[in-house]
Amino acid sequence: MGATHEVDRFFVATNGNDEWSGTVDEPNVAGTDGPLATLTRARNAVRALKYTEALRRPVEVLVRGGTYRLSEPLRLTPGDSGTSECPVTYAAFPGEEPVLSGGSQITEWRPHQGEIMCAHLPEVEADRWWFRQLFFAGKRMIRAR
Repeated sequence: MGATHEVDRFFVATNGNDEWSGTVDEPNVAGTDGPLATLTRARNAVRALKYTEALRRPVEVLVRGGTYRLSEPLRLTPGDSGTSECPVTYAAFPGEEPVLSGGSQITEWRPHQGEIMCAHLPEVEADRWWFRQLFFAGKRMIRAR
């Protein structure tokens, strides 16, 4: 009989909630527990586990498929690392493809000329926001100059 490899797991999903435990991969029927909603909350859960119990076994953060819009970078420090015996790993949920996006969704599109669409972006006009790329339906678009 082979050795059992116990692992502490936290799950992140687009239908998660940062108030939940994050220790189950799907929301329960009652809607009272399930995966976490953000990688930041998962990182903080690992930190809490690490600092309250110390790591006794490896830790995995498994991210379910979907698009996660990050309003700021996920900051990991050396203190977020595990040990050689108890590593901390962030990975895609098996068979799924999460997408981490630092992009912002633009929703106020209106017809301009022919197939050309335009959107007024006050944040760009006020020099509070700038971008170099524009995607639509997963394809890079040509930006007006």
